[in-house]
Amino acid sequence: MPINDNGRVVIPKEVREIIGVQPGDEIIFQVSGETVQITTRAALAKRMRGVFKTGEGRDHTSEFLEQRRAEAADKWS
Repeated sequence: MPINDNGRVVIPKEVREIIGVQPGDEIIFQVSGETVQITTRAALAKRMRGVFKTGEGRDHTSEFLEQRRAEAADKWS
């Protein structure tokens, strides 16, 4: 799959269908060494939801996601 001059690459239809990406969805690249995983923001949030939830009624996952969204908005605006 070639990368164009702007660093863009097309995600093949088969891959988009497997991970459930629709036009307008936000995707996240998770890099580990030389390996890159692609997931949707919604799938990551679903996977992470409740992972950090405490018995105090505080949902750390929601707080974390809110912070990440704010960071992303600052970075890409």
